[in-house]
Amino acid sequence: VIIPREEDLCLIKADKSNLELRMCLYYAGFDTYKIEKDAFQWMVDNSDGAYKEAAAFLKMSERDVAKSVAHGSNYGEGIIILYPKDLAKRSIKEAIKMGAIVLYEDWDYCGGKVAFSGINLASRLFKDTSLEARAKANQILEGIYFKKFHIIREWHKKVLTEIESTGIIRSATKRFVRLNDTPLNNAKNAFSFLGQGTSADHVQGDMLEFYRVHGEEGIPLLQVHDELVFEKSKGWSDEECISFLSIMEQEDKRIPGFICPVKMYRGDNWAQIRRIK
Repeated sequence: VIIPREEDLCLIKADKSNLELRMCLYYAGFDTYKIEKDAFQWMVDNSDGAYKEAAAFLKMSERDVAKSVAHGSNYGEGIIILYPKDLAKRSIKEAIKMGAIVLYEDWDYCGGKVAFSGINLASRLFKDTSLEARAKANQILEGIYFKKFHIIREWHKKVLTEIESTGIIRSATKRFVRLNDTPLNNAKNAFSFLGQGTSADHVQGDMLEFYRVHGEEGIPLLQVHDELVFEKSKGWSDEECISFLSIMEQEDKRIPGFICPVKMYRGDNWAQIRRIK
């Protein structure tokens, strides 16, 4: 339990709502200003009821199904590269025929074809990695998620085209990394760099803005992924806390068009913290 250093101080914190999902949607071309505060629920609400059958079968909420599917798949979860020698194997042919592997015939990358195994999602949803379970997972992944949000697959294709031709991936904040691993690892690293890396840049931008506006009073006690925590006077009202933390709601000047709602809290210690917005 984190406790303020002085008796007259309390903790105030703000954390981003579904930051990494929003960042991937931003790169894919969605208008983040139109995405509701709960981005996973927004995906359900904009799926035309596509998650209902899967949610009933899995005995999960539609939101939880959408979250499980989206969280990994935006980073290329289950991606594999099938080369001619792989496509000639009987086991691969059988998996493709069953739907346990989804092959994109028109998606070439580094001498192979891009495909998705569904194995991770099957393990997560069904606790089963058999071909049958992977086929069911791919029905949800490809038949629901990417059928509705196909723009994300188009973003994936653009990323792989860029890294294959240049060996470099650049973020919206102008950072870049050189990718020198295997084609498969380069693909995974590129998606993670954009989603997770730019999310880290975004929170870093918030910290810089707090310091610019408030000086040393704007230095956080700690940063936890997409959260910033400060020590402030217990005498502050909830409104004063909200006003101070509102910097985290602003658009990052380095990522034009990206916005992410925040949730705000205060409390005498981490265990007793309560939401104020």
